[in-house]
Amino acid sequence: MRLPDAPPVVESAGSAAQRPPGVPDHPMHRWIGLVLRGGVTVAGALVLLGLTMALGGQWPGGEVQTVAGLIAAERHVISPAAIAAGVAEGRPTAIVRLGVLALILTPISRVAMTVVLFAAQRDWFFVAIALVVLTVLGLGLLGFGA
Repeated sequence: MRLPDAPPVVESAGSAAQRPPGVPDHPMHRWIGLVLRGGVTVAGALVLLGLTMALGGQWPGGEVQTVAGLIAAERHVISPAAIAAGVAEGRPTAIVRLGVLALILTPISRVAMTVVLFAAQRDWFFVAIALVVLTVLGLGLLGFGA
């Protein structure tokens, strides 16, 4: 199976210097770079949106408005369901938490994409290694080994 060509990358003046000499610009590297940049961009936008809402005073009823109140309210386990419910209610802290979760999931999605790309190249040794790494990351995200 042939890897699809990655979208064209707009090269800046210094981007050629970022790649070591003799290293080809492989489509796999472009796709992985797009996933990482996209994940960080989405995470940053969510955190910025949540902070802007918090600073703008858009606090629904029941949301804490002081740092001491925020620290006291955050002494519980945060689940994806709780984050989703908070985002649905428009709570700024839940939107910030969603951004942090997106940032945490970015490298995990990169490893998952690496598994797919290595499988497309039929490089089974690296598929196995990437699956082990993905398993360790997934177990850590779920709280095993803590």
